[in-house]
Amino acid sequence: MRAIGCCLLATVLLSSCASTDSGERLTVETDPKVGEQIDSICFSRAINGFSQWGGRDGLVLTRGVNDKFLVTFVGPCPEARNALRIGFDRRFAGSGCVRPGNLIYMSSSFSAGGANPLDSGFCRVGRVYEYDRKTDEAE
Repeated sequence: MRAIGCCLLATVLLSSCASTDSGERLTVETDPKVGEQIDSICFSRAINGFSQWGGRDGLVLTRGVNDKFLVTFVGPCPEARNALRIGFDRRFAGSGCVRPGNLIYMSSSFSAGGANPLDSGFCRVGRVYEYDRKTDEAE
């Protein structure tokens, strides 16, 4: 009986790890969570977090508890798919805002070796959108 339970648990765990990617990536037009395009995202101190977007080249930035924004990039940005840490160019430090044209530096490592700890790569911001606002409207 114990062996059957272990096999069942292993099957559930493996199926939950299986990719559900049907080969089609989300786009700004097909992702129902993408809201209005905006000019910039301004942060009072820092970005609370970020996550990879289900589309090809973008990141979801979090401000506060409920505010999420999608940042897409100009051209391909493979660095975004493995980013564990991000940073912004000097224009961000002066204004506290992320705008099209800004650079987002990304690192796929938590270690801070070298002169620039975020030296894995960078991508240029293309567009900025509100993200996941539909959950707020449903309440």
